[in-house]
Amino acid sequence: MPARPRTCVPLPAGLLKLHDNAFWTTSSPHETNPLALIVINGIGLISCFDHLWEKARFTVCADGGANKLYDYIKRDKVVPPKNYIPQYIKGDLDSIRPEVASYFELQGTQVIKDSDQDSNDLDKCLSLLRTLQRDLNANGHGDAVKLNVLVVGAMGGRFDQEMQNVNALFQWYRRALSSIFHRMTLVSDSTSATLLVPGTHCIRPNFAVEGRTCGLIPVGNLLYGKLLCRAKSNGVLRRVL
Repeated sequence: MPARPRTCVPLPAGLLKLHDNAFWTTSSPHETNPLALIVINGIGLISCFDHLWEKARFTVCADGGANKLYDYIKRDKVVPPKNYIPQYIKGDLDSIRPEVASYFELQGTQVIKDSDQDSNDLDKCLSLLRTLQRDLNANGHGDAVKLNVLVVGAMGGRFDQEMQNVNALFQWYRRALSSIFHRMTLVSDSTSATLLVPGTHCIRPNFAVEGRTCGLIPVGNLLYGKLLCRAKSNGVLRRVL
């Protein structure tokens, strides 16, 4: 059966936020923002990891995430391994194995120790990306560049760590009362999650790597006892929860 054409609700330019994940596996005309990958010490890499790594403008491992990348290189005998060297490793460095830190440092990775106990390793990496984003715009012209951030290995595993990652979606929106980055998405080999800020959104999953189930969770989305989240699927408007 041929795939249904994917259309979005027609709205004036600027009022519709498009979430198109086609760029995960192909070149998408809808995704022009530079890609930044953060690898954290969660469960698994996604099947399209090689494609995303190749096109990423910035690559960062959060502490123990470097172990996962190193094991991927060695276990799967990735060729050439030099293509999978992160630009940065950042965190309190209590999880990264010594041989992993030494290997990547010899390959040119900048290893940054941040012992601040009031922030977790993901927050530390996001702070680094915010600085890199500012540097991109320091001498730029025209519209400001915002990074498209994918956090790999963020879902699954320990529930407290998973919720900590979800909390980062909210915190990094609230800190500026707007989106610091263009998009921020948590991904794993089985699911993905992003924050839908107030407004109208069109979600286009990438069925090459994602399933056909899309869940909307209006966390804390109550105003005077009324739910404010609505979804339209196949032309039918539905109330969420």
